[in-house]
Formats: sequence, C-alpha cells, structure tokens
Amino acid sequence: MNNLLICGLIIFLVGCTTIKNVSDSSQFEGDMGIKHLKKNAFICSVDNDAMFAEGLPENELYENHGFKSCPLGTDVAYLLKGAEIKVSEVSHRSHFGLVSYTDHWYFVGSADIGGKTVSFYFYLGLTTDGKPPENYRDNLLWH
Repeated sequence: MNNLLICGLIIFLVGCTTIKNVSDSSQFEGDMGIKHLKKNAFICSVDNDAMFAEGLPENELYENHGFKSCPLGTDVAYLLKGAEIKVSEVSHRSHFGLVSYTDHWYFVGSADIGGKTVSFYFYLGLTTDGKPPENYRDNLLWH
C-alpha cells in the first residue's frame, strides 16, 4: 500500500504527458508532405530528456541565423534554402504538472542527406490553451 501511495505522489508531483498525433486536423491541412526550405537550416542531434519530448526523433531542425554550426547539440546536416524536406506529422503534447499545464507543439519530418533519410522535429512553440501557437506559419522554415 505504501508503494502505491508513493508512486501516486511521484506522478502527482512530476506530472504526466499526453501525446496526440493531430496531423489529420483541418487546421494543419497544407502543412504536411514535401516542402522546400525558405531559409538555411541545421539538423542537430540534441539530448532532450524532457518528458514532453519523449518519442520524438533525436534530431531537431533549427534555422541558421548565420552561424557555422548548430546552436545546440551536434551538427548532423546543413540544409540550404530550397532544400527538400518531408513533413509527416504534427504532434501535440499536453504536460500536466502539480501547478502547471502546458501544450507543446511539434512538426516531425525527414530529409534525404547523402542518400540517407534523417528524421527530425521542429518545435512550433508552447501554449496553455490547447491550441497551436497563433500565427505559427510565420515561424516555419518551409513553404
């Protein structure tokens, strides 16, 4: 009985995360499929142990703001403006904690790098109302 109480207390204090694939939502119509980068970008291998990032690819897509290497993590690939990527999923992750509720939004995709498919995620942002960030399309690296 004590073990059950302790486990319940830990879950209550740490929180839990629900993961939903919302790719079929009409809101994301047109965001999926083959896209072309409108900005230079990095694919970086990142070490993300956050509960709400569980199950995402280990690589993150970042805009290159004029740097020579990844802003975080290790360089996997450098993609030039116009490079082709495939966006395959939109992931909505709700994280419930002791005193907080947050929604994390991600696009999941891949790119062909030298004949090898490299998976990545792109962080759309954080909200607290269950809806994607307003004007998220303004921040996308592709069209």
